[in-house]
Amino acid sequence: MITRQKLVKVDSRSRQDTKYPVGFQDVVELPVTKEQFRMLYDVKGRFTLVKIGEAEAAIKLCKVVKVSTQTGRIPVLTTHDGRRLRYANPKIKIGDTVVLDHRESKITDVIPAKVGKIAMVTGGASRGRIGEVTSIDRHPGAFDVAHVKDAAGNEFVTRLGNIFFLANDESSVPITLPKSKGVMKDVVTQREEKLVAFETRKQAQASQKKRAGGKK
Repeated sequence: MITRQKLVKVDSRSRQDTKYPVGFQDVVELPVTKEQFRMLYDVKGRFTLVKIGEAEAAIKLCKVVKVSTQTGRIPVLTTHDGRRLRYANPKIKIGDTVVLDHRESKITDVIPAKVGKIAMVTGGASRGRIGEVTSIDRHPGAFDVAHVKDAAGNEFVTRLGNIFFLANDESSVPITLPKSKGVMKDVVTQREEKLVAFETRKQAQASQKKRAGGKK
C-alpha cells in the first residue's frame, strides 16, 4: 500500500513496484517521514542502508563503465547503474567517478581514477573496505591490480575493476560512510568487542532485575 501511493522514491523517482531493485549508491527517500538513506556495503560485503541528510540525498556517485559517441559526435557516458549521460566532458575516462545531481541529471564534479584517491571495494573478498589507492599494477592481457591502504594502516590488494573511487582525499568524501568507515577489524579485536558488549548487556540486565526486585 505504501509503494502504490508513490510514497517511496529511489533516486528522486517514485517507484510503485515492490520488487524494484535497489543497488549500490542508490538513494531511497521517504518524503512522509522526511528520511533518506543511501545503499552502501559494510566491511563484510553486505548491503547496508546509511541514513543521510536531505542535502546529501540530492547527489549520487556513479562509476563510468563506458564512453561512447552518438550520432552528431555527442559524447555519452554510461555509468554502473545504467544511466546514459549526454554532453559530458570528453576528458572523463572509464573508471572515473562522477558526482551526479540525480534530480537534474547534472554532473557537478569528477573524481579521476588515479593513485592517491579514496576508494571503496565493490567486489571480491574485500568488498566494503575503504582506503587510499597507493599503487596500480598494470597487467596487459590479464587483470590490473590495485593496492589499497585503509585508515588503520592495513594494506590489501584487489582487482582494479572492483575499485569505486569516492573522493580525492579523506577530508573531502561527499557522502556519509557506514559506521565502520570501511575499516575491517581483525578477529581478535572483534572477539574482544563482542565480549565487552556481552558483559555490558549482562550487567544491565542484572541491574534491571535488581531494581525490579526492590520495587516488589
